Amino acid sequence: MFRIARAWPIVLIGLLFLGACSGGSSTTPIPGGGQGGFDLRITTDKTHGPAPLTVSFFVTPSGGTAPYTYAWDFNDDGVIDSNAPSGQFTFQADTIARVTVTDSASRSMSTSQSITITPATGGGGTGGTVQPLVVRINASPQIGRLPFDVQFSPAVSGGRAPYQFAWDFEGDGRYDEFTQNPLHRYSQIGQKIADNHYGFFPVLKVTDSRGVTETNLQDLDESGGPDGQIEITTLTAEQSFYVVAFANPQAGQAPLTVEFTANIGGGSSNISYSWDFGDNTQSNPSTSSLVTHTYQTAGTYIAHVTAHDNDSNLSTTSAPLTVTATEGQPFDLTITADVSSGQVPFVVNFEAHPVNGQEPIQYEWNVFDNDPANPNPTPGNPPTLKGQAVVTPSFTQRKDPAIHFGNTAGDAGAHEYRVRVAATDALGSQRVSEFMIITALPHSEPGPRGGNAYTAERPEVVDFTTFISGGGDGVPLTRCSRAT
Repeated sequence: MFRIARAWPIVLIGLLFLGACSGGSSTTPIPGGGQGGFDLRITTDKTHGPAPLTVSFFVTPSGGTAPYTYAWDFNDDGVIDSNAPSGQFTFQADTIARVTVTDSASRSMSTSQSITITPATGGGGTGGTVQPLVVRINASPQIGRLPFDVQFSPAVSGGRAPYQFAWDFEGDGRYDEFTQNPLHRYSQIGQKIADNHYGFFPVLKVTDSRGVTETNLQDLDESGGPDGQIEITTLTAEQSFYVVAFANPQAGQAPLTVEFTANIGGGSSNISYSWDFGDNTQSNPSTSSLVTHTYQTAGTYIAHVTAHDNDSNLSTTSAPLTVTATEGQPFDLTITADVSSGQVPFVVNFEAHPVNGQEPIQYEWNVFDNDPANPNPTPGNPPTLKGQAVVTPSFTQRKDPAIHFGNTAGDAGAHEYRVRVAATDALGSQRVSEFMIITALPHSEPGPRGGNAYTAERPEVVDFTTFISGGGDGVPLTRCSRAT
């Protein structure tokens, strides 16, 4: 909490503090609102759950005069997080999400929703964290002559048990079975994949006790293809010994590491595999049907595998498999902002724009002073931020943060801040953006601080008082703290 140079903002801050502990979903007018039947309704897909809890928010205005403008503060820190009519935020602790909507006649309404973090129990582990729901399929056999039976079972991790299962054996969008471990008979030839190569791509949809739904078609490694997709290869009676080759991924930037898998039909259990990767390299014969290979340079490669039945001395070669490695593009980064100056206090919405970086990308935003003695700072020699500067936050790891500039850092006139972001991608490549200059101007009204009527100062924090409100039936706990 800050001491404000004028008396009336102190009363306003007190009212806001009490509002922050009110909890619950509500529709509350703020100055200038509540006229002409102007009202709001906020909805969410969930209001409680274990951390990290991702919540989707929607607000629907009624009455008023369109168009509307929106201001979301998802984590109740006084900083505007979004100006869209809907949004999504991931919570680690209890809080109150707030939104203010203003119509074209400058009438405003606000509403809020309590978010409660609960302990995690069940299939997702213990403590306050539930791991992401990941879905895979076990199937045996994965290749056979028609007709043949396949035993399916789920391989599920994360989420929260119990789970519900829905099986689409042909991958045609229609769910056929809802038991956990079904046995399915394939009696028809599958879709054509290549010459003399037919099969099905089954889909498993899993819903956990939180209502979270995932399938085995997730792309968790962001390779551009489904990580958990499997093929059930269907063979005609004429196909006595057959091998099918798979690659994951089949495309990406060089150097590209690909996991190759071979599935066979017919033959004995004594099979060896030899791979030709299409880049003038081959693997030695191996009894393992799984092999990994890295393409060092960009190009299009035709790979195939030969399976040899050591008991019958028969061999068969798979259909050609195309793998594309593209030229690696340099990782680059720029930033933009909706405004570059304003009268204090004001908010600037920043956006990071990465190019060619490998997701996930981590961001580190910093706000510094514009130091004439250090005009070209480097990451190892950064400028500092004046101790009396009120910038919230001065450091954040959000991709697109909203930063509140509360004062001119004690200067009588304008004060210049520098803002930049450093980004590190999944491959460890780091880029640092150019600095953006943000100019904080004193408020135009005269005041006791030489023209900066809204100068804020950081008080010395002596102690904290913590109290809990709510806790009755159906009322979530809300924890609040204030300096004394």
